Amino acid sequence: MNNILTALLALVIIGIILFLNKHSSSKSDSGTEEELTDLNERFLSRSRGRSVVDLVKVFNPSDEMILRSILAAEGVDSYVKSNHFGDLYGSSKESIFSTVVISIFEYKVEEGKRIVQGYIRNLLKNESAPEADLTTQVQSAASAMVGLPAADLKYIPELLI
Repeated sequence: MNNILTALLALVIIGIILFLNKHSSSKSDSGTEEELTDLNERFLSRSRGRSVVDLVKVFNPSDEMILRSILAAEGVDSYVKSNHFGDLYGSSKESIFSTVVISIFEYKVEEGKRIVQGYIRNLLKNESAPEADLTTQVQSAASAMVGLPAADLKYIPELLI
């Protein structure tokens, strides 16, 4: 009798788990959560027969992702050949040697150029902010002495058009 009750209880628990699993998967299929596509995949799927131009060279992953997000939001597809920043140090350290070029379709050049120029203008406006505190300056100097790129070092993206 105990074995029958245990088996029955196990079947009820399995049934509840399956019901909850099916219920939660049907929620995500209904479109409430938008599935984000890879920006490179989207670009390549639309690239047949279109000319591509190099738009901007960036030197850190934050600028890359911000620019690509803004471009995508404005309807400008973008492509990056290699986005493996910081491979030498195993992290996303900024370096003049770890650059990435963001490319776009030629027919969207003017719109892309306007977006990048606005982004660079905002970066330069923020660059003129007051000097960093003494602790940050000491950390930067120590990083430079050891040969590591400073974590707070900011290279401005370079417009290629």
